[in-house]
Amino acid sequence: MLVFVPQVPWAPGSYRLQARTSSWRDLAGLPLRDSLLTLSFSVPEQVCRIAGQVLFPAGTPVQAWVGARIGERSYQVQTDAEGRFLFADLGPGAYRVFAFADRNLNQQQDRGTLEPFLPSEPYACLPEVLTLAASAIREGLELRLVVP
Repeated sequence: MLVFVPQVPWAPGSYRLQARTSSWRDLAGLPLRDSLLTLSFSVPEQVCRIAGQVLFPAGTPVQAWVGARIGERSYQVQTDAEGRFLFADLGPGAYRVFAFADRNLNQQQDRGTLEPFLPSEPYACLPEVLTLAASAIREGLELRLVVP
């Protein structure tokens, strides 16, 4: 897997990333056939944001992890002590927003096990997919955790 993460966010626009692959090998140790890999992508000019709060069923705020998933890509942020969260600089698209109280501090939503019995971590998901147009701002979202 090839992962490229810039040190600073890129300015809006279109980009083409090229890498020479002559020294790369596949899993069998064979050299790649092409000597140049080209990736083309764009960074949108107008970004979106999602903000809200995570609460226990009784309405008390909870510190939790909140995720925003679009296709195969997922973004995660941790709430503050009042359960507030903010996703800034998202691109337009359809996002599934969810939250979980990370009781074992592994930054993953654990679904529990039967043997040995471990209950799942409290979880919430917005019932609808959030579709964001360019520069859309969705604030005041409320996620109420389901406690097993």
